[in-house]
Amino acid sequence: MSKKWIIVTNASTARIYALNGTRHLDLLHQLNHPDSRKKDSELMSGSLGRYKVRSGAGGGNYSSKTDPKEGEAEHFAQEIAHLLEHGRTTNDFESVILVAPPHFEGLLNKHCSTHVRDKISRVIHKDYHDMNEADLLTLVSEKI
Repeated sequence: MSKKWIIVTNASTARIYALNGTRHLDLLHQLNHPDSRKKDSELMSGSLGRYKVRSGAGGGNYSSKTDPKEGEAEHFAQEIAHLLEHGRTTNDFESVILVAPPHFEGLLNKHCSTHVRDKISRVIHKDYHDMNEADLLTLVSEKI
């Protein structure tokens, strides 16, 4: 039997399941990244960033170096990518079905190795992080 993982994720939560046959999901990992849910003002470190000078009359303003929420999403994508790389090197899965919003899938692709990306057999571009297991099983069974 093929070892298949189902990853349901967004920028703040991830659940990784093993698909056993087409009738049962086993929860392997549940990851939470609460910083991705914080407001930008809660994530700002206190450094002002860069000073931008606007042309013409007027002054300038400070802008942060990177969007804090995007930075947190990047950190979470890296965490998931490391877990996937470990699963690949230990032969815990042969293929992966990824269920994620398009932007977060892009972040994951950025941080996953080519070997892991090659194992992704299907992508469902939706934020179904709160979908129950029975509905998720129905969704992925239709897509296999």
